[in-house]
Amino acid sequence: MKAELIIVTKTYLTCPACKGNSGATIDHLAEYKMKSFGSWYCDLCGKSFKGDVQPDGSIELTATPSTKINTLDLVMIPANLPHPFYMLLKGMRFKYDGPDDRNPHDRSYFYDEGSCPTNWIPTIQQAIYDGDNDPHGLIQFVRGVDHPGMDRYAEGFTEAAAKLFPELLQQSDQQ
Repeated sequence: MKAELIIVTKTYLTCPACKGNSGATIDHLAEYKMKSFGSWYCDLCGKSFKGDVQPDGSIELTATPSTKINTLDLVMIPANLPHPFYMLLKGMRFKYDGPDDRNPHDRSYFYDEGSCPTNWIPTIQQAIYDGDNDPHGLIQFVRGVDHPGMDRYAEGFTEAAAKLFPELLQQSDQQ
């Protein structure tokens, strides 16, 4: 049997800062009759922008004063085990124009209290804890580093991650 092909076209915005494909699709704007949006962040350079849909359907973009910086974040589930359960996540932080661009509480709050794990671990369909289907605070943020561009499938990823996060190699003394 010959395969039937389906062609899907998506429309992306060009980033006003780097002129590359921002990764931001706009196909849904007309569907939801959105007149403005943003701030959105470019997948290539991280710069932010907002947009206004004009009456003729064109879109006016305006740069906004923040940048998304990809991070590698260590989180843990404290468990009744000899050692906590750690996970490395692709994360992000935001640099704002101003004297202090790093607020360590932003990511800690995001992971520890501000969201359910279903928001940032995409394959989780639902998280349930003690009957709560939107549990916040199960996982604790340990710390993050600006993402060094490591690919988890690359040779040496485990060793490089262990240098950044030595906790990952802790072993139980009770083996």
